[in-house]
Order: sequence, then structure tokens, then C-alpha cells
Amino acid sequence: MGSLWRIAYCLSLLVALGENANAVQLLTHEEEPNNFTKEGDIVGLYPEVAHEIQHRLGQQLPITMLPWARAFAKLQSEPTTCILDMARTPERENKFQWIGPVTTGRFGFYAKRSNRLRIHNLAEAKAVDRVLVPKGWYTHDLLKKLGFSNLEPTMSPETMVAMLLHDRGKLMFAAAFTLPRLLVKAEARLDDVEMVMLVNQSQSYIACSLDTPSEFVIAWQRMLVAMKRDGTFGSMFQKWRPDDTPPGIAPEPYIAITN
Repeated sequence: MGSLWRIAYCLSLLVALGENANAVQLLTHEEEPNNFTKEGDIVGLYPEVAHEIQHRLGQQLPITMLPWARAFAKLQSEPTTCILDMARTPERENKFQWIGPVTTGRFGFYAKRSNRLRIHNLAEAKAVDRVLVPKGWYTHDLLKKLGFSNLEPTMSPETMVAMLLHDRGKLMFAAAFTLPRLLVKAEARLDDVEMVMLVNQSQSYIACSLDTPSEFVIAWQRMLVAMKRDGTFGSMFQKWRPDDTPPGIAPEPYIAITN
């Protein structure tokens, strides 16, 4: 009886979506392995999850790749827009609708291992000559809110890593899961850098503007939960993030060190 009810509920959502779904704009940004361009195609965990959800709902919305700053600006200014892969933070909580969680991120300060730099608190990090961070990213916003005045914004995560490795900054603020691939691109080894302080743990979602039809958001959330229960999501997660643990159905608490 429960299964029949769920099927009937999903069918009612599909009917309610109607033409509303076709007006939704799906955006993402380069952040391998979550979302990236390969041989002209947009691939990664989030695009694959989005394609499967659409397949189950009978939708065919295209995904557009943009620089993060442009994608985030569109999410805030254009109607019925969603971004694949955005951190859910207290500051953003009531500004968007959320589908997820899809990934969990650990963020912290990294230094070149050979420099033997040690950071025990935020005050010590604020005293470092320069802290490298990608311009306009969630990590950039977080450090500004924490009162950092020694930031060196970079055009991309790749630039940030290259600058650290060439001693053009003592610290960088990065996500643990993206670091191995960034170091490969920089022709460096994983043990060339080390996390010297964990600062933040947050989960990322598919984030939609508040005017996105609630039927769309509910339907996508229901399909994502179904994918987690039937093992589809776990298989996709293992494919793209084999050394990471997939998030469950319920959100995990946001954790942030403030001193």
C-alpha cells in the first residue's frame, strides 16, 4: 500500500510540474570531480545525478557550464534558476530552495609540507603574509566573514595551488576532496602539501531560486531520496568520489570554527 501511495504521489507531482519544469535553468561550474567539462561534455557527479533525476521524471533540461561567479549571480538575479553544487550555509539557508545533500565538504588551511608551517587557530592564520583562496567562491566568502584581511584572491583553484607551490603564498584555503586532482594538474604529489587546520565542514546541494516552482524542487528531492534508497546514488558517488563517503538522506549539521 505504501509503494502504491508513493507511485501515485510521484505521478501527481509530474502532472503538477507540467510546463513549469521546462522553464527551469540548470547551471553548474567547474569543480572536478563534481562538475567539469571533458571533450566538450559536462560530466561529473552532479550532472550524472541531475540526468538520472530527469530521466525518472521525463525531463530533458540542458545544463550550462559557467564560471562560479557568473552562475551564482544568475541564481540570485534570474527567475527559476538552479545551480548544481552549492554549499548550504546558515547565510544562504533562507535565500534558496535545496535539493540534497549530494556531497559533504571539509575545508581547511593547507601549507607546503616543506615549509613546516603550523597553525593552531584563526588568529595565527590571520597573521600569515598571504592566504590564497579562489575569488568569489564560498571559501572566499567564509574567510571574509571571519575577518581575514590578508586574503589573496585567485582566478581559479588551479592558480591557487600553483601559487602555493611556488611560494607566492604561505597558506591556501581549500576543500579536501578537490585537492588530489588539483595537485595532479600541477604535477605535484599529495604529500607536497598538508592540512594544517580544519576550519569548516558543510554539505553541498542543488540550490534553486525561491521562485522555482515548489513542485519541481519536491519532485527532484523525492527522486534523489529514491536513488539513495535503491543504490543508484551510491554507485554514482563511488564512481566519481571513490575515496569519499556518500551523504545519507538526512542533512548533517554545519560545522564552523570561528576562533
